[in-house]
Amino acid sequence: MAEQTVLVFCRDFLVPDFHLNLAPLKGEFRFVFASDGPGDVDMDTRADFYAYMKKPSEPSPLSPDVIENIRLRCRLLRNLSLDAAMARIHAMSYAMQRILDRVNPAAVICHMVDEYVIDTLSQLCTFRGIRCIGYCASFFPGRVQITQSSYGQAFDVVAVDDSIVEPILDRLADDRFRQNYIQAPSLRFRDHLRGFLRYQVKRVVFPVKGWLERSPLAVHYEILPYIAEHRRLSDFPSAAMFDRDWRAQLAQARQERDAAAVYIPLSYAPESTNDYWISNTRAVHYEAMILDLIRRTAADQITVVKEHVHMIGCRSRAFYAALRAIPGVINVHPTEFSNLVLAECDLLLLGGGSSGVEAVLRNKPVLTYCETSYWFAGSGATWLDLDDL
Repeated sequence: MAEQTVLVFCRDFLVPDFHLNLAPLKGEFRFVFASDGPGDVDMDTRADFYAYMKKPSEPSPLSPDVIENIRLRCRLLRNLSLDAAMARIHAMSYAMQRILDRVNPAAVICHMVDEYVIDTLSQLCTFRGIRCIGYCASFFPGRVQITQSSYGQAFDVVAVDDSIVEPILDRLADDRFRQNYIQAPSLRFRDHLRGFLRYQVKRVVFPVKGWLERSPLAVHYEILPYIAEHRRLSDFPSAAMFDRDWRAQLAQARQERDAAAVYIPLSYAPESTNDYWISNTRAVHYEAMILDLIRRTAADQITVVKEHVHMIGCRSRAFYAALRAIPGVINVHPTEFSNLVLAECDLLLLGGGSSGVEAVLRNKPVLTYCETSYWFAGSGATWLDLDDL
């Protein structure tokens, strides 16, 4: 039987990693590598993308609703003018179709969707009836998370038994377990300063790299202003913005109010779990959405909030000021372990974050506005409609 062809689409600097990860399967499948930049690939999108940008031809076959979804969910495109965003989507659609026509793959493997390039490819695969598989590091230590299409639909690829599950659950049961995804948190101002200087270097280097690589509109460079970064030295939060003695405040609140203690862990944002997994696109405007949610929750429940440890220095101080202005909110310092906070509360409220798994292990009920998360069904979570708070 002839080998099936699989298209592998990835960022150019990750091509060696994808080659390494797929090496065990090369006897079973024929892999064709593609990218939207230079690298050791069989083809890339640049020539067709920029040719279309100069002289547009046939529009994308994707429906207007799908195209608008691509625009709105991409942290780059929703910050550009409508005309500029639409031009990029149609040009990338043209370039991706040319690759799909040439390769005619049985399946596509790529990153988990987190910007318009991969989203456009995924949507074209859905349109053509091609399975599109995305993967990334999993919350479960030593494992990979596999998703289908753009919106984080879980894809089961292997049956697991207790010998695999139990050691992982033992690690997750540790209240001081924290999944860092090989990204050290910036806990001190000197870490923030290092991140700030690195960001300033990127602002200079990325446009030059885009020009040298004949791709001035490369999404990986253009998207820099719209990702979680250490943009301003002043964004490093002071300890006074948080409640260090949060346990005492929670105990006092329980004495004063006959109400449940709701724990709301703040998300790393922007990222896929907010931009793509959540069906309601209110979530892409994360800070406005979460402040509204916290105000409503704090009106009649004890509300405990904790910043994501990897967002230290990336979230604006104005956000923390708005959070502190909400009466009754207990704002735990970001360096506290989330599981210790969860243990003291009665209910977890979140989007698609990994705390949903930790809540199940600790027998805490879950309320979520992300019904597509991989843990949703297994957790017995209750869905919260963001349009009907």
